This record gives sequence, C-alpha cells and structure tokens, in this order.
Amino acid sequence: MNLTLHQFRKEFRYLRLRWCVFLAVLLLDLALQMEWVLPMRPMVGGASAGVMVSYEIVMRGVLWMVVWWFMLSVPPEEGASGGRGYALTRPLSRVSYWAARLLVWVLLVMVPLMLESAVYLWLNGRPWSDVTLGMAERAWAAGSMTLWLLPLSILLRGWERYAVIVLVVFSMESWLSSVLWVVFKKLHWLYDRPEVAMEFGRSVQAAWLVGLVGLLVPVLVLWHQRRPFGMLARLGTVVVLTMLQQGVAASSLFKNAYEKPRDQELISKLTAGREIVIPERDRHFGQGEAPGGKYIEFTAHARLAGVATEFVPRWRATTTTMMQNGKILPAPPEREDHAMMSQPLYALGYQYRSYPMADALPGEKPPGLLSVDVDATAPNMQFRLSQPPQLEAPVTVHVDLAAEWMRVNKLGEIPVIAGARFKAQDFEIELLEVKANTDGRGDSAPGCVAVVYRMSARCFEWRNTLLPLFPHVFMLSDKNRYIWQFVVHSGYEQVRGASLGWCHMIQQQAFHRVLEPGTGVTIENLAEQRLVWLRPEYLGSSQHKMEMKDLKIDGYLLKKDGWPRNRPAMEAGNPREAFLKQVRSLPQPAEGAARAEIARYVAEVYEASHVYGERRNRGKDGKLKWPGNDREVCLLLAPFLVDHADLFKAALAHDGADLTQGVVHEAVLQAGIPGITRSAETGEPRYEREVPVPNKPGDMKKRVMETLWVASWRVDDLDAYVVAIRQHSDEPLWPLMEEKQRSTDEVLADYGRTLDCWDLRWLMKRPDLKYREEAERLTREAYAQLPAVVILERGYERPLYAAVALGMPEALEWLLRGAALKPDDQVNGLLMQHNAMFASLEKGRPDMQTLLQFRQDARRFSAKDYRYDATKMIWELTPERP
Repeated sequence: MNLTLHQFRKEFRYLRLRWCVFLAVLLLDLALQMEWVLPMRPMVGGASAGVMVSYEIVMRGVLWMVVWWFMLSVPPEEGASGGRGYALTRPLSRVSYWAARLLVWVLLVMVPLMLESAVYLWLNGRPWSDVTLGMAERAWAAGSMTLWLLPLSILLRGWERYAVIVLVVFSMESWLSSVLWVVFKKLHWLYDRPEVAMEFGRSVQAAWLVGLVGLLVPVLVLWHQRRPFGMLARLGTVVVLTMLQQGVAASSLFKNAYEKPRDQELISKLTAGREIVIPERDRHFGQGEAPGGKYIEFTAHARLAGVATEFVPRWRATTTTMMQNGKILPAPPEREDHAMMSQPLYALGYQYRSYPMADALPGEKPPGLLSVDVDATAPNMQFRLSQPPQLEAPVTVHVDLAAEWMRVNKLGEIPVIAGARFKAQDFEIELLEVKANTDGRGDSAPGCVAVVYRMSARCFEWRNTLLPLFPHVFMLSDKNRYIWQFVVHSGYEQVRGASLGWCHMIQQQAFHRVLEPGTGVTIENLAEQRLVWLRPEYLGSSQHKMEMKDLKIDGYLLKKDGWPRNRPAMEAGNPREAFLKQVRSLPQPAEGAARAEIARYVAEVYEASHVYGERRNRGKDGKLKWPGNDREVCLLLAPFLVDHADLFKAALAHDGADLTQGVVHEAVLQAGIPGITRSAETGEPRYEREVPVPNKPGDMKKRVMETLWVASWRVDDLDAYVVAIRQHSDEPLWPLMEEKQRSTDEVLADYGRTLDCWDLRWLMKRPDLKYREEAERLTREAYAQLPAVVILERGYERPLYAAVALGMPEALEWLLRGAALKPDDQVNGLLMQHNAMFASLEKGRPDMQTLLQFRQDARRFSAKDYRYDATKMIWELTPERP
C-alpha cells in the first residue's frame, strides 16, 4: 500500500498542472450548465444553423478531451519498456503500479466529476435523493472509461496521444461512426429510435461492454507488448474501438427500458374478444414497387369496437396472406424501415402527429372538444400486401395484427401569459414570450400564435422524464372548445445540463389558425387560453386477426399513373394569367400523337392547375379575386376528350371537377348536340328540349338541365357525355336527368354505404318503422366513429351531415363550428353543410351570398339558436333570433 501511495504522489507531482487545467475546465462546465456564462436566450427569428450547435454538447466534448489528455499523460521516464521503465528499476510490483494509476483516475478525475454533479443538482434545488443518484450515475458513466484510459497510456506514445484525442472526437461526429450502424441495420440489429441522443445510458453500457466484458483494450495492450504495433495500427485501433462502442450503443443488444409496457394486464382485459372496425371510407389501397417487386400498400384508420377513445392503438401486421383463385400469392417485399415501425416508440410518435387529441385528452375537458389542425384521414394501420395478378378478380386477405396501445398523461398547464409557470415533481415550465400573428421563425403569419418557453426536466440516464418521447405542448381553449396540437417548432435551440440529471432547454413553437374569425380567440382574450403539456405512455400490446373476403382491389385502387400534386405557387401576380402562360409553354401534342405523349400533356396541364389553384379563390363579396375563366385551356384539352376519356376520368377522381367540367362543356358545345346551347346568363352550356316519351306515341316531355354537371364522386357520368359527343345526340344524357326508381330496401342499402342526406330524409318518412329505426341506427353508429376534428375531409363528413339532417343538436353544433372556420376563399365548400341543415337543393343551388351569410350565421349562432322541424327534417332559427 505504501508503494501504491508513493507512486500516486509521484504521478500527482507530474500531473498537478494538468489537473489544474482539468479543474478549470470542470468549473467552466459547471458555470455553463448553470448559465453563469453564456446564458440561454430565445433566438431572434427562431433557431438557425449556427445556434443549433449546442454549447452544452461542445463543452461536454471539451471536458472529455481534457480527461483523456490528463489520463494519457505519464511521466517521461515511464515511456520506455512498455510504460514501466521507472518501475523496472524500483521495487514496485505491477499490482502497485496499476493500483496507483487507478487511484489517480478515481481521486483526480471521477471524484471531481461526481462533485460537479452534486453541486449542480444542489444549486438547482433538487432533493438529496436526486443528488446522490446523480453522483452515482456520474461515477457509473466515468467508470466505463476505466479500462480504456488506463491501458491506452502504454499503447500510445508522445504526439500520438493528442492525435488519438482528435480522432476519437472526429469519429464520433463523422461518417466513420456510420460503418457499424450500416452493418447492424443489415443484420436487423439496429436500435433506431427518435431520441437516441438523449438516452445516454446506452453509450455508457456500450463502453462498459467493449471495455470490460471483451477486455478489448487490455488485450490489445498485452499483444502490443509482445508484438509492437506500428504507428498507424495504434491510432487505427483506438478509432475502431470507438466506432465499435458507438455501433454497439446504436444496436439492439440493449433493450430500451422506456419501451416496457406500463399496464399490459389492463390492455389484455380491454381488448379481449373485441372486433376490429374499419369503415369503408377508411380503407385505402395504393400500388408501389420496391427492389423485391411490386406490392399493394394498405392503409386504414382502424378501431376496436367498444374501446374508449382515450386508449389509442397503432396497428402493424405481423403476417399477411393473400389468396386469389385458390392459390396463395408470394409475400410482398419488406419495408426497409420495418424494424423501426415494429417498435412501440413509432406508435407513440403517431399519437403526437396524427391522432385528434380532443379524443385522448385526459381528465376533465369541455364537452364537444374538437381538434382544429389534425388530418382526419391519418391512418393508424399500414402494411404491404401482395400484388395480385388480376386486380379486378376477388382476393381473400388474412392478416395477423399487433396493436401497440397508448394513453396520454397531463404534466401540467399554464395560461398563455408571459411569465406563467408550473412545477411538477420532475418537470418545470416557464413561459418566456407570447407572439401573436407571427411564427417561430419571426415571419408574419396572420392567425398564428408563437410561444417561447423554458423547459426543465429530470434526465438521469435510467430515470429520464424526457423519454421515450419529449413532452408535447397543446393550446386549449376551454370556452370555445378547441385544441391546437399540430405545431411548427424551431427545435431545441439551447440545452443545458442534459448529462447531469436535470436538463434545461428553450424552445419556440407556433400554432396556426388560432387568431382567426370563428375560433373565438383574439389577441385580447389570448391570456384566457391555456397551454397544456402532455406525454404519452405505452400501456401494452394486443394480438388480433383480420380477414377481408372477396375483396376487389381494383375498385379501391388509386393508381400510381395518376396526377402529380405540386405545392401551390407562391409568386405574386394574377394566378389565372400565370396558369394560362404555363399551359401555353407546354409542347402541345400534334394530331395523331401517341397516347403516352397525350397523357403526359394532360397530366402537366392538371399539375399546373393545382399549382395555380388560387385563381379560383373568392373574396368576402363572393366574387372571384381573379376574374375570368379557363376557357382557352379547356379548348386546348377538348380535342383529346373523346379518344382518351379514361385520362380525364382519372383526372376527375384525382383533382376535382372544375377543369374537367370546363373541358366537357367546350366539347359538347362543339359537338352540335341537339338542345345544348351556351347560356347567355352563365356562359356555360345548358340543355332544354321537348322529346318524345318512350312507349307513348304522341306524348312529349320537356327535359331541362341548367348546368351540365360533372362531379368527382360520379366519375362514370363522364361516359354519358363522351357517348353523346360521339353520336352527336342528346339521348345518352337523358339518364342523367332521371332517377331510377329504387325499392325501399335498395335505398336503405345505398344509404348504409353513402349516408346521403336525401336518402335519409326519404327513409325517415316511410310508414314502416323498421326502415326508420335502421336508418337512425346507421346514422348514429357512423357519427360515433367520427374523429373529433373541427373540419372533416371529403368522405368523412357525410355521417356528420346525416346526423344533422336526423336532428341531432350535438351534430349541428359541430357542423356550425366547422362552417365558422371556413375562410372567405373556401366558402363555396359550405354547400353540403347548408343542404344538411336546410335541404337547400330542393329550392335550387344556393348562391354565393347565401353561403356567405350562412358562414356569418355560424359565427354568431350555436345549436341552441335553432329548432328542428321533424316533419321537414330541417333546422330553423328560433323566433327570437333575427
């Protein structure tokens, strides 16, 4: 023991100046983490590339570089004979020598690091239990370097020690660290999760595994003493070991403690024996191609019957089998990110991005709460199916499914006032700034609210409040019953203390569509709203089976040869003129051109139509902001309609009906069809003619169609116009003007698929009670399955409209709130809502002024201001209202 202490004192005398440098850097690190120097401040205009390099990360790297430099430094006289030149001339055993080296490491490096953690946590007001835990974890983290740093002082010589320090830091931040990442990914051993940078314990475990279990560094040093390595081999060895440590840290060798289910027993009871429910409107099929071949991508929004909305599933297929004509088809190619999608953390991420938090918000919440900015069609089930040889032939699909179940916890809330704060046991928030009508980048954004807040949280390696996912902030308006959850944030701009057990960070986030007419939120009452911090927890998983029989995929398929959808144009100027200029610049196919050339031309025109879609916007007065029409473009496309009608049918399904309807109008006018003339009032073609009544000689019938209507949801109607153009006859158009008489059972069957308001009104007036009861049951069942989002997309809104026509006041309230949020240039989209309330199409299509007034009423009135006329199945304002 005396010899050990003697050697320790000798080393300390040589290292004391270096130790002073180490202590100075350690104090600087403490000052930085405590924000005594370079305190964190919100970035003006949001984060930029320059400030995304965190001082905390840089300081951590500098600190460990100094630690390596300190421990790799040995007295010059010990550089000979494998690092034991001095010991060989003294009565100093190997045990005493290495014990002294270990004492240097523990007393001069590990203890100061532990004390820094203790002082930092104490100054941050953390309890003594956290202080002792922080010291223990710092000792565990530093201890992982023991079998790295002690032997390496023998392996390396002179300037090589400095070169290794640089190479280690470089390899941790460069392409060199990706070599084993690629290897593990190919072997499906990769641990690929969103917040791996915050899970420091993985790196520590990997350092222990490489250094202790494999004894790789000591073994290499012993080998070097027998067969000395060259200079490049010595340097390369350290770099390879560092890469190995990083690769192991990113591998699946270590299980993530944060992915353990919290309540598997609850999930097992909750899901036992329940049926998977996927409404027809929620099933989507798409074609794709991967290196392994073609496949069908199936996406859906699935629920489990009878399970409360606070429990959120994310579905994944474990096995899929498809059969056609009695034969099992080959398995589809596997996704490259299959391993990542199989992790519970992927399901947690889905909840943040896509699930309406109005459904999942824990605790008491206002009735009728709706999410403003979430996509109602976001799928929670996605997997690949085989590409059947015959898309039009029926197939049977068997799928084994696993569902990962989540539930959110509320950490706390504060009013939207700068200076507001809350404290929880392991979590603190302080709101630094509230900025109205601007986004997180500092740009003007009308209706947007940006918030800047300081977040502090417990982040010990094994008890990290920030994992598995960071808490997420939502804006909640109790009075107006809205919640905003889709945020645009600037990232974690500045972070301090992430490796010391109590993390501080500043973040900016922006919520859009808050200060807009219809929400009820203004700059004056913004302080009455609340910011709520939520964090999901993984409860457990369940196993299920699903079968889809006699499925004709071709009927669902959105084919890949469809239409590109570019972003809208942002340049100033008249978008109608820009659209026409763009179309004129396209090379137009010559007469007799090949189909592929024509298809490309038509697709490019429709792509330009989407890019310059603002040309159809309207102002508050209901008039077009950019007067005019697309007649010249329609004339360019009309010659291709008859011979290539399938192209326009595809365009009609993919891009709406506006442009296609214009093409049809010009084509029928040019065809000289009897009864069709251009209306002097609208400029569009209309049809009016007296024609004989079939099977009734001498009888005549007057047929009138004010607008030759083309609808995106009735694609096959286009065929009737094409046949009429080819035959120069109006007879093919007659079926479009007549409704085929359906039996009550047929109407009910159609209603079960379409939930059409007119069919509902007809069924509810039938004398037979069973039809009325079944129509009401279908309506209420479909309404209950709707996601709680304020504006429903096409295909999702029909159950809401049907519920309004049925007389459900809660559905009327939902519809009015959606109508209130419609912007001026989209007020045309209120036609179906207006019809659901007032059966307006019976009296003719409402004009723009009527729809504008309807939107204004929706902002002034609520469901209690209307009364339901059960006989007419319409809503009317109560007499005391204007």
